[in-house]
Amino acid sequence: MLHESDEIDDHLLLYIDNLIKKELIKTVGPVATREDDEDNITGVGKTTIDVLRMIEKRLLAQVKVGNQFEVKLLAKVLNINDQSQQESVLKSSLSTIASIESFALFVEGGIEHLKEKEMTSYNINDEVISKPTDKNTMELSAGTIEKMKNIMVVIEQIKATLQTGLKDPNDVFARSHDE
Repeated sequence: MLHESDEIDDHLLLYIDNLIKKELIKTVGPVATREDDEDNITGVGKTTIDVLRMIEKRLLAQVKVGNQFEVKLLAKVLNINDQSQQESVLKSSLSTIASIESFALFVEGGIEHLKEKEMTSYNINDEVISKPTDKNTMELSAGTIEKMKNIMVVIEQIKATLQTGLKDPNDVFARSHDE
């Protein structure tokens, strides 16, 4: 990743910002302002600006997140749809009860944050800007919350297996037909 090699800096972010400004000027004209004119652009110029905005947001998020293990692991697991693959990734990344509990707390905090965010939108500096009205944003948050709840189930299964050594805790009391 760029952040790990310290290649994301103010100069790169400024460069991206200048590319957005140049595209606005090219598309709208020399009197273009970001806030007013960006919403009115259509066609190739709009696509270019949207891509540059996405890159800018991802770079800012990468700088903000840095090398946080939990964030990277959660992102990786959220992109896996198969529960057995999720379990495999989590098992290989979380080898102790303490690390599992720490990650579980992180995921629970993320769920709570998303529930709050469904009700309020924030800007990049975590300042309240509006209540969400975009149905797609709300559905995205709801889908992410659901995936995170499923990840919590997998985490609890891994934790139980590490604590007891049994995949199913009821196996302790299971009897065979011969007994």
